[in-house]
Amino acid sequence: MPYDPLDIRTNDPVRHVISFTGYPGLINIDSDLKSFYQFVYNSDARRVSFITEKTTNYRSANDPRLVYSRDSNIQRFNDLFLQLNPQIKPFELIKTYDMIADPKDNQIFSDFNKAISEKTDYLIMAVIALGFAYIYVNKK
Repeated sequence: MPYDPLDIRTNDPVRHVISFTGYPGLINIDSDLKSFYQFVYNSDARRVSFITEKTTNYRSANDPRLVYSRDSNIQRFNDLFLQLNPQIKPFELIKTYDMIADPKDNQIFSDFNKAISEKTDYLIMAVIALGFAYIYVNKK
């Protein structure tokens, strides 16, 4: 999106996205790509993304639903992704865009919450089993 001087700077976290839904094959992701701030690989949505620097984020004056970032890391992120995945033809099989970051989209936190939830279920079952064991042993 081209910069318009009337656009409004926003403090909303903006996620820069590379979507490769048009490419059915496997992609390469290395530690350099993962090092971008709050990097997320969403295999279901077939996209990779990172959170841009807040001071570079804007909301369109013409359509406040549209956001974009002028973060200098965007070009580096795009170039690195294409360098790691030469089998993907740029602008044919992928598209890039910016969007307001959705906390649910951060795979790290959802995986962590899922793991905690599973562990909690086991802990509850263990406490119940110990309770029954205690009652059985102390039964007169």
